[in-house]
Amino acid sequence: MAVPFDLFLSYFPTKKITIYLQNQIWPTIGDKGLSSYFVQEGLGLKYQLFKGVELETSYTTFILGENAGAGQTFNLGIRVLH
Repeated sequence: MAVPFDLFLSYFPTKKITIYLQNQIWPTIGDKGLSSYFVQEGLGLKYQLFKGVELETSYTTFILGENAGAGQTFNLGIRVLH
């Protein structure tokens, strides 16, 4: 059973831009207690192209882990809200 916890701290310098810091702790509990976990942190940026469409990019790195999580992530995406 996974028990994830996410924390996002957001800053809004303009109505169209969001800058955020993220931290995620993801322990997995098995039959004998804690079987694996990872901790990752990173930052991201969202830009509203026009109403209902956002461009988002983020970077995270795994700072701790056992039997899970390693390396870094680089993400780029388009979010369409309807």
